[in-house]
Amino acid sequence: MQILICGAYGQGNAGDEAVLDALLQEIRKTGVPAEVTVLSKNCRETERRADVTAVHSFFIPGVLRAMRKADVVLQGGGNLLQNQTSTRSLLYYLSFLEQAHRMGKQTWLIGCGFGPFQNRLAKRQAFRTLRRCAAGGSIRDPDSLRQALENGLCPERFLLSSDLTFALAAPPAESRCGAVQGNTLGIVPCGNRMTPAWESALADLARKRYRERGTQPVLLCLQRREDAGAAARIEKRIQDIPHTVIIIPPSGDTFRNIFADLSETVSFRLHGLLFSVSGSIPCAALGTDPKLAAFAADAGGAVPTVAEPSADAMAEALDYAAGRKRALDAAREKLVQRQKGNSDLLRIALTAADFPNKTSSGSIV
Repeated sequence: MQILICGAYGQGNAGDEAVLDALLQEIRKTGVPAEVTVLSKNCRETERRADVTAVHSFFIPGVLRAMRKADVVLQGGGNLLQNQTSTRSLLYYLSFLEQAHRMGKQTWLIGCGFGPFQNRLAKRQAFRTLRRCAAGGSIRDPDSLRQALENGLCPERFLLSSDLTFALAAPPAESRCGAVQGNTLGIVPCGNRMTPAWESALADLARKRYRERGTQPVLLCLQRREDAGAAARIEKRIQDIPHTVIIIPPSGDTFRNIFADLSETVSFRLHGLLFSVSGSIPCAALGTDPKLAAFAADAGGAVPTVAEPSADAMAEALDYAAGRKRALDAAREKLVQRQKGNSDLLRIALTAADFPNKTSSGSIV
């Protein structure tokens, strides 16, 4: 079987690379012999790291050749259908769906979310394309599934799941890289959402935790190109205390290992929260990104949010999260179990199995 996977791969984002790792793992678990081609912005790196064939996302002749050969097309992981990042990105993924549909390909969404949409026209266009072109999908959060059903997607063909990274087993202690040790605070910036006020507040939080508890800050750049500048500016403010800055190639496994060794985390990026919850690490969401708010709600109160830059508010949120360890473990278990919706959907897509009825596994809303 020939499988073509489209997603935000090869762009230097550790979260997206972890999504690809998980998707390939779940494909192999189905037992279906398959040759996989992945669309990527960095083909050489993707082929080396994931042991697949890669085609550049914007090399249209290569994309069309791979699509013609494909038996199944997968749009894998993340909120690909949104125009908060750019309208160009939304149009690219919608055009991909349209072209696969014109070629008669079955296209499935695996572990996807929807939005944020900056206007009603973009939202209408996205769901109109999905109604015509998507065979079905697993949706990674209840808010995205609600949007899907409200906009006419068939409830029998869209399963509730969680982010694909919850399919990845927690790294055993002996395999961890040892990049951080002891009492540590993970700080995950997001370069395009940072302001001087946030940078100052995060530096104040780092000094506060160090002076009160001996907690050493670790600045983690999940998107190296966007986040390194913000990390450098925060680092300048905390030269008076011990700290670590980690900017490494975007291996999902490497970053998950690092997160597993942290004591607590504050994050502007969704996968900073996902990696933390996956390792049962107390964490807090920063800023007003709707994706982070949706995940915090989905986590059932185990992940507090801090909307405004304040070191005291972030410290209180971390203390609250640490006191909710049982709720955090429950959220992790729920999301790991719900990830099976992605596995169910892949089995259906790759083996032409029937959809289960709505009472079968609790994966379907």
